[in-house]
Amino acid sequence: MKKYVGIELIKYPKLASKPTGGWPLDGSIISTDAGNGTIKAFVSENGVMRSVNFPHLRVRSTGVNTIASFDGVSLLGATYMIWQDVRYIVGEGALKIAEYNPEVFQDSSDRYGSEHHISMVILSMALLGINPKNKLTLIVPAPPGLLNAGLKAKIISSFMTGEYGGNDGKWSIQVDEEPRITYEIGKVVVLPEGIGSYSAFRWDQAGTVVPVIGADGHDVLGGWAQVIDLGYGTADSIKIVGGDLSPESLMQSTDEQGGLKFKVVRPILDEIKSRTSSKSITAPHIELWMREWIQSGFPGDFSVRIGQSSVNIGAAFYRLMEEYANWVDRDIIIPALNKGANSIIQAGGGWVICDLQISRKYKGKVEIVSPMNYKHTQPVRLWDMNAVGQLNFAAATIRQHRT
Repeated sequence: MKKYVGIELIKYPKLASKPTGGWPLDGSIISTDAGNGTIKAFVSENGVMRSVNFPHLRVRSTGVNTIASFDGVSLLGATYMIWQDVRYIVGEGALKIAEYNPEVFQDSSDRYGSEHHISMVILSMALLGINPKNKLTLIVPAPPGLLNAGLKAKIISSFMTGEYGGNDGKWSIQVDEEPRITYEIGKVVVLPEGIGSYSAFRWDQAGTVVPVIGADGHDVLGGWAQVIDLGYGTADSIKIVGGDLSPESLMQSTDEQGGLKFKVVRPILDEIKSRTSSKSITAPHIELWMREWIQSGFPGDFSVRIGQSSVNIGAAFYRLMEEYANWVDRDIIIPALNKGANSIIQAGGGWVICDLQISRKYKGKVEIVSPMNYKHTQPVRLWDMNAVGQLNFAAATIRQHRT
């Protein structure tokens, strides 16, 4: 796999044995998850899965060509894309070198199927090195509480319209100095967020059913499983009974302000603005620092440089982490359990900061289904569960149609 500055690319180990009838996924199905915070895309071909992950933002470039150094003085690196004749900086380094404000499209159902959304999805395909000779099937998730018939139709038609409005599903992009590449989308499948997470537990990449056995010896997905997907923007809670989605619960399933942006990032941003005179710090900066704080092990002493000041935001992050866990428990988990849920399925990066507190409370009482507890999901990170599971769902569907 090629390497790009500020872009995470992962190649997973090949599945142990070839399933009867061959591998159901041939590299032509792309599973995406364009969240408010980051965008993920996964592809599986002949038992080998690859993924890409990068911040869901872009920044217009000044147009200066990228070079490694001026007479030995090194420059900050970045990945660039040319999309519809405009040059953008993308990836983790975009905020550090950009001269313009970052372009993000968050907190609105209008972002699904937007030009910004499409550009990030096509970019993810190019970064993954998807073969342009294949006619592609695209899996696109959306929050279940927002996913009505109109939004689903909009997402499908927007991607299928194509770059020049010819309804041919063709989109072109250029990454760095590589040749321009054109992809053809032949089909778009829209799924409610959360279905993928359930599917990541239920099936493997070969589309084979995997028993998910709890402490009591029973399959924890056999009864009422409540999928709780804690994302950057939204918090989704969907009811799945015996493997079937409950359609009546969908309209009430999405809290549009239940994600980390509203419960953690914005309060930190407000605190920084009250303590400094900086006007350049934005929510994407806070999100970047939050990821660094998590990767550092949730330290109480975590300082960032803002202008001429050093600001310690570790204690504030920790306080908000505990508050978020309490909110998830009080407003999402307890109501689901009171209605009859047998198990809680984890999905989304928000669980990273509240898993310990919630799992400790319910240990021995309620099955908190975590990817870390099962062999086939252990390689999958919480924030990747939807995208991986969507591939598993596709594999299971193909396998079913073969028999």
